[in-house]
Amino acid sequence: MKLDFDELVKQKSINHLARRGLNDNELDPLIKVIEQSTVLESLILCDNKLTLDDRKLATAIAKNTTIQELTLYCNNINPQGAKHLADALKKNTTIKVLWLNSNNIGDEGIKHLAAALIENDTLEVLYLGGNNISEEGAKYIADMLAVNNSLQEISLYGNNIGDKGAESIATSLLVNTSIREICLYGNNITDKGAEKLADALKNNTSLRGINLGGNKITDAGAEKLADALESNHNIKRIDLYGNDNISSDLKKRIDDILEYHKEEQN
Repeated sequence: MKLDFDELVKQKSINHLARRGLNDNELDPLIKVIEQSTVLESLILCDNKLTLDDRKLATAIAKNTTIQELTLYCNNINPQGAKHLADALKKNTTIKVLWLNSNNIGDEGIKHLAAALIENDTLEVLYLGGNNISEEGAKYIADMLAVNNSLQEISLYGNNIGDKGAESIATSLLVNTSIREICLYGNNITDKGAEKLADALKNNTSLRGINLGGNKITDAGAEKLADALESNHNIKRIDLYGNDNISSDLKKRIDDILEYHKEEQN
């Protein structure tokens, strides 16, 4: 696909390059745009074949001073590409929303991204679903969350952090004061991990919503979460759908608690 610099450089939002099968060596005109544009705010490159292995796109992102939302989900970004992007995030000061879900970043790539976000104080929303992240990667993320004060939303949907990863995240939530939304859907979390998260929720003051759907939580873990909601009135939403062994009575108790929280705010 031929990219037209003169046309692209005028765009405030570039969204027509999604789902085009683009690979890294076809991006030279776009890279020039990213480096020179004074108006580009949104760049959507999802569903392509980008790896970021050659550093060119990442280097351009590091130099850019206008992009606020960068969408790279459903590409072929591996740990090496993630490292290059992490290096860019250490320098970029404008990107607020970053979509990286459904790549192949893995724990090694997450290590680099998490280290970058210890330095970066601009990014507010980060999507990392479906990236083969295990408890090791969750530990890197947790260490970052313990010191980062700009991220407001993070999604780890569809990874495999398990109970140990959930415990690491829970520990970070005891000290984090910026995260308002966290998604841990589909991460093989059982009652053990739910209990650790519940303990964190009792003390966290920033969180407003948590998605724990699609895990392996039963009444035992849900009971702990309900108890946490009784003491933390800041939580407005907790999603537990897809945990098939939670009783209807306990689901109702949680719903009633959350409804009471909403009424308090009115």
